[in-house]
Amino acid sequence: MNSPQYRQILYRSLATGNHGRRDLSPILAFVLLTASIVAIAFDPDQAPALYFGIPFVGLCYLFFWWRYGRKGVAPRAVEEEAPVA
Repeated sequence: MNSPQYRQILYRSLATGNHGRRDLSPILAFVLLTASIVAIAFDPDQAPALYFGIPFVGLCYLFFWWRYGRKGVAPRAVEEEAPVA
């Protein structure tokens, strides 16, 4: 846990006075999702959920990466004015 990402989360929570509730939610979501996948793996009736669900999520991620890239799309400035009502 010495990587900059973990230190940034700790620094952000201490600097803003937010003591981890918002920063803990992605970690908690990841842990619960992992527990859900493990539970599905032990149920033979739910095997298709793993066979089709995990590749689908991977394809969605690949599409996102292909469409938006790693840095995302920068917002473009619009040069028109809003109509006056």
